[in-house]
Amino acid sequence: MRVRGETVGVMQVQSYQLDAYSSDDLDLLAALANVSAVAIENVRLYTKEQQRAARLTRILEQQQELDSLKDAVIQNVSHELRTPLAIAQGYAELLESGDLGELSTGQQEAMSIVARRIRALGGIIGNFTGILDAETRNLARESVNLADLVREPLADFQAIAEQVQLTLTAQVAPGLPPVWGDPFRLRQVVDNLLDNAIKFTPAGGHITARLRREQEGVLLEVTDTGIGIPPDRLERVFERFYQVDGSTTRRYGGTGLGLALVKEVVEAHRGRVGVESREGVGSVFVVWLPVEGAVGEEKE
Repeated sequence: MRVRGETVGVMQVQSYQLDAYSSDDLDLLAALANVSAVAIENVRLYTKEQQRAARLTRILEQQQELDSLKDAVIQNVSHELRTPLAIAQGYAELLESGDLGELSTGQQEAMSIVARRIRALGGIIGNFTGILDAETRNLARESVNLADLVREPLADFQAIAEQVQLTLTAQVAPGLPPVWGDPFRLRQVVDNLLDNAIKFTPAGGHITARLRREQEGVLLEVTDTGIGIPPDRLERVFERFYQVDGSTTRRYGGTGLGLALVKEVVEAHRGRVGVESREGVGSVFVVWLPVEGAVGEEKE
């Protein structure tokens, strides 16, 4: 008995009578052998697929255990670092401002670097915890005025933009309705989009944040005249830990979590994210969030 050129079994029929089997009998036996061969092959394939499915299930369970362990480690480490980091940042800013005594020029520059690095580390920890909160839907829910939520970080980033010779502007449509969500995490979304635009826009460039109504939601666009993103890498920019390439990682820094947080927080709010980009021209990152009550949000 053969299937696709491979022997899968043998059928033996025996008789002690001479010429016991006619040609019709032999044809019937051949047909039975063929059917049996197919049945045996199907059983073998089914068993093989069951074994493969069992292996994949075990691998998936192991991966889920590793993911849970990873999330627990990140959550615990972030929690343990948050308080001492906040204390260190507070003292660094006091020293930087001169409130604890006058510093020399060299000391002032050193403290500025220390304070900046501590703030950057705080941002990384915030991205980790933000992604975990979005993943587990552990988000606060309240009425959020996105216009205010955009204006505040714009004011904060204005000084940073001026230091690197960038123009940062905003265009906010009047009378925008509120959205229902977590103001702290949505603020992180805006912060990360602006930080990303500043990081990848060379001196003399322009960054514009636009906020307007679109259908049953509010649309935020952050446009820059930066280095742009290669077309073959555009779809991956929202992946965790993804960097456009190694050279930009070394030059611009970052962990590859900022845009991942944007995507996961926005989607946890039943919103959408997108990006359009041209190398050497710039990028447009788009966030759409439903207005309060548009998708039947549960209010506590």
